[in-house]
Amino acid sequence: MRRDLPPTTRISRPSPTQLNARQRVLGTLSGAVPTVIGMPYLLGLWAPRWFTIAWIIGYSAVTVIATIINVLKPSPWLEQGWSIATSTFFATIPISAVLWSSDPQHFWISATIAVIFIAFEMATLPFLDIPDWRLGIFIVGATLTVCAFVVFHPVLGLAFALVFMMMTYAADRIRLLKVKLEKHLSEAQYTLGHDPLTNLLNRRGLSKRLVELDGEEITLAMIDVDRFKLINDSHGHQVGDKVLVSVAKVLSDRFGEHFVLARLGGDEFVAVAPGRVSLDSNLADPQRVTTRLHGQIVHLDVRFSVGVSHGLNVDGAERLLSEASFAMRDAKRSRSRLARFGSDLAERLDRTIQVAGVANGTIDDGTFIPVAQTIVSEDKIVGCELLIRWQRASGELMMPAQFLSMAADAGLMSTINGIMLEHAVRFAARFNNRLSSPFVSVNITAYY
Repeated sequence: MRRDLPPTTRISRPSPTQLNARQRVLGTLSGAVPTVIGMPYLLGLWAPRWFTIAWIIGYSAVTVIATIINVLKPSPWLEQGWSIATSTFFATIPISAVLWSSDPQHFWISATIAVIFIAFEMATLPFLDIPDWRLGIFIVGATLTVCAFVVFHPVLGLAFALVFMMMTYAADRIRLLKVKLEKHLSEAQYTLGHDPLTNLLNRRGLSKRLVELDGEEITLAMIDVDRFKLINDSHGHQVGDKVLVSVAKVLSDRFGEHFVLARLGGDEFVAVAPGRVSLDSNLADPQRVTTRLHGQIVHLDVRFSVGVSHGLNVDGAERLLSEASFAMRDAKRSRSRLARFGSDLAERLDRTIQVAGVANGTIDDGTFIPVAQTIVSEDKIVGCELLIRWQRASGELMMPAQFLSMAADAGLMSTINGIMLEHAVRFAARFNNRLSSPFVSVNITAYY
């Protein structure tokens, strides 16, 4: 198989949700702006002017630089370093109150600032891609505990330590709960978009992938396992499931990383890739599947029919899916294994859509009418047979060979048979008042 474009990454399980760049900046500003505005006044109550200026400049520089780096190239180590640097600044606040003030109120103001910082850090903790424990929280908490122990009383220091331990424990519980919920959410999202048997995308997952490729040129292949129902009926659904798992692996290897594979249901698979990709006919080569049945090794030869279409992905690739499915049925009918949708199949598909529209009454291009062919016996008309014709809006009369096979492709034979039976009943009703009524028969098609 030749690839015209570089390989793309396969869809994988989604990772837990973290704060994006915009949320991170807004969260930082919500804490940094009040700090820069309020801290000069608070520190001015007890600290020297040089300390206040140095603190504001240092804190602002660390915040701005770390925010920019985190937006451009986020990293758990950056988050951890940012936490340590910021907490170091806040740890100096109770130390400054102890060094330059003997007023207990100043210490309690500094302690309040430190507690608010710890609460802010703990509230942010579950949403950052960092290790489970933030060293910055420990730095501020330990500093405040030591200051309370030295300045006031050991019991107060112990009380601070217990409070910080309980706050940290509660924050850690919240973080673990969030991680567990995100894990379950990730698994649920994966399950919603993937087939549980083959682990390929399901219909929902395929639709999501097509939305991602909306407006782009794509290559789409429809794959069907030939006579799969016979495998199920002959060997049981358990063997059938093993065959499908093996087929999924074979198709994944044959299509390669450039394609994303999906199982639509039953034995139908879809492969989709961005761009125009050329596929070799050996892609549909038969595959021998070995499995165990009733204690014995069974070898099954699995054959595929593949239809390929290329084009612009619009409306969820609805047209391309129809084209690939139509080409796949042509490959199955002609036993060519792989069919590419081209101008010849396009004309046939358009005619099939016309036939379906006429049968369902959604396209105004004529109607199906009966033509009575009389049956004579001993020079008397004893009955008639109603034969179907398609009388188009232009007046052209289409013979059954020109549209019945297309109606069969569209699964409309029961609809057409119903139309003909209704015509037959109405036609036969004309002879109800006659003593010797001719019989009326309907020519039921051999297509299924």
